[in-house]
Amino acid sequence: FGKSRVETLVFLDTVLALVLVEAVAGVGAGMA
Repeated sequence: FGKSRVETLVFLDTVLALVLVEAVAGVGAGMA
């Protein structure tokens, strides 16, 4: 149970990081 929860949190963190990178890249491209 504990391990699966940790894996889920890591997965969500990874997805959030990718979304933030895409958002920053999009804003940067729009301002360029």
